[in-house]
Amino acid sequence: MGWREPVGTAGLAHRGISPERIVRPTKRFLWLPVAVAIAGLLAYAFLLGDRGYLQERALRREMAALDEEIEALRLETAQVQEVVSGLQAGGIEIERIGRERLGLVKPGEITYRLVPMDSEGWGLDKGSSRE
Repeated sequence: MGWREPVGTAGLAHRGISPERIVRPTKRFLWLPVAVAIAGLLAYAFLLGDRGYLQERALRREMAALDEEIEALRLETAQVQEVVSGLQAGGIEIERIGRERLGLVKPGEITYRLVPMDSEGWGLDKGSSRE
């Protein structure tokens, strides 16, 4: 297939334009689908590829959440280290835990237990009943 004479070139000779210099529209716009395809591939790679923008944004969110979790764990570790150092330092911390959590008392101490009153003015334990 060769070049054919463009339509409407009869009056171009007097202006100094030769018919060979006129490019057919089909040849001129042949690059357009190629450029669109290349732009589409680049957009896909930029947005949706393995290292694309959306993947990077998701990874940044995950990294921020992990940073918050690390900070919370550091705080918890510091609190546990304080308790351990208190337990290693002596009996004050051990005595406090024994009294609060286990209800322990020293020999000779008298413990008083306050029981909330019911609507009739009687103090009842949760497990006991009035007869």
